[in-house]
Amino acid sequence: MRQAGRQEEHRSLCQDYIIRTATVEYHIRQNKPSNKALVPVNTKIEFSTDKDKIKFKVDGKSYEYVIVSEAAIVVAQTPN
Repeated sequence: MRQAGRQEEHRSLCQDYIIRTATVEYHIRQNKPSNKALVPVNTKIEFSTDKDKIKFKVDGKSYEYVIVSEAAIVVAQTPN
């Protein structure tokens, strides 16, 4: 039974993933909060980007996420 004036608490997962390539690091999130699919950590993927979206497949299932940010990876060079 629901009491008047009482708010229900909803917990939502903020599934933020980081995808690293040799030159770029992408921070991505699901575009639909209702879609709560989890991708295993350290999964190798092939992906494509289109503006602010990233698409990839894991175990035959397709995913589409929103790119929150991206940054160039700086490789430290050792002095000669």
